Amino acid sequence: MNVLTREQKGLLLYLETRAVDHRGIVSTLHMNQGDLLQAAEWGKEGFLLAWRRLPWAWVDQYSESGQKGCTHFVKLSAQAVAQAHQLRQERAEFGAKHTEALLQEVFA
Repeated sequence: MNVLTREQKGLLLYLETRAVDHRGIVSTLHMNQGDLLQAAEWGKEGFLLAWRRLPWAWVDQYSESGQKGCTHFVKLSAQAVAQAHQLRQERAEFGAKHTEALLQEVFA
C-alpha cells in the first residue's frame, strides 16, 4: 500500500472503528462520495477483505432501531489492521506529547 493521504487515513481509521466497535456495520452518513469510491477501490485491491452493501431488509432494520445510514459491511485485511494500528499509535504519541507540553507549562 502506498503512503496514505490525510483523507485516506481518516477513512481507514473510521472503517477500523466500525469494524471493531460495530461488528463491521458501516454508517455511510459519515462518508462522502470520495470515501465510498476509495472503500470500493480498497475492496478490489484486497486492502479490505469485504466491502459490500447490506441487504435492504437489514438497512431498514438498522434505521428503525435508530441507526440510520448503516448500509455497508466492512472487513479489514491484516495489512489494513496493521496500518490502522500504526496510525492510532502515531496519533496517541502526538496527542500525549502535546498534552505533556501543556502540563509542563501549567506546572512550571
